[in-house]
Amino acid sequence: MKKLLFITVMIVSASLITAQNNEPTELTNKNGVPILPKAGDFAFGVSTTPLSSSVIALFQTGFRTDDDYPFKDIEFYGKFFRSDNQALRIRTSISHSSINNKNPGGAEIVRETDVYLFMGPERRIGRNRLQGFYGAEFGFGMGGGKRMHTYEDRLSADNTMSRLLEKKDGFRFRLMANLFTGAEYFIAPGVSIGGEIGWGVEILRKSDSSRITEHWLDGKREIEENKFRSAMSSFGFKNFGGGITLKFYFDRDRELQRNMNDMLGLYNKSLKQRNNGIWFLSSGFALFCISVPFYTEWDNTSMGLLFSATGLVVMSAGGIQLSRAKNTRKQIN
Repeated sequence: MKKLLFITVMIVSASLITAQNNEPTELTNKNGVPILPKAGDFAFGVSTTPLSSSVIALFQTGFRTDDDYPFKDIEFYGKFFRSDNQALRIRTSISHSSINNKNPGGAEIVRETDVYLFMGPERRIGRNRLQGFYGAEFGFGMGGGKRMHTYEDRLSADNTMSRLLEKKDGFRFRLMANLFTGAEYFIAPGVSIGGEIGWGVEILRKSDSSRITEHWLDGKREIEENKFRSAMSSFGFKNFGGGITLKFYFDRDRELQRNMNDMLGLYNKSLKQRNNGIWFLSSGFALFCISVPFYTEWDNTSMGLLFSATGLVVMSAGGIQLSRAKNTRKQIN
């Protein structure tokens, strides 16, 4: 499936780059509504491939593995168009899995969570419903995981065997740079389906792990926690994207009045927009950092998803504010 998607995206992108298009600059439907995005528009999207896999997994029975756990990987997109063919985009991916392996003497629960955030410029090609795009993005990722063991029998004078209660993986932090390309087809004004692929480099840093055990000592149950060295660093190439996407575009009239004479007002406006953009980006990043312990330490996935999604929305608002500030300064010049 991934190979077929890669070949299709590359062929469509290459054809759009080399094609000569003599169509009008603005494409509309039969009611005169513009179909393609333009400067000032923004968009939100989701990767549909993980969602379709999750629906299938919900109806499966029997032992469930990490690969078919519902909502293991979900990707969200946000875009703001600085011009008709250039956009600033944000992409976030939330990966969460939880496996419950039951056995005659108890159970083992394995949980893994990773959150990724990418940001970068996108350039678009084409004037008809079929649009190609390419660009670069930079990002970071955070995550962790642990294994928890439960037992049906309790420790006692007749059962003094030491055993593992919990093994917590080290905190993972990634820095990434990625190139991407893809294509999308507008099935209606402001609605598109498409696909994209991405490839880049990754720097991974992992901290030490910990282990919690229980044992019987001097007639009572004792709990012991030990940390052991497992820190590591690595560098390598990785596929950071690939799937079918569904995106929605929203039109906003952001043109400034050309006959505005008060340049001081424009300057103050751009300064306020810039400060708001910096504040939103900082706040969104903080919310992403806050979401990590909910996944890795406190086992509260719903709150973690809430903080992660809120962080994405706030950072998207920050990118929009910074783009507005730049456009406002252009009007001054």
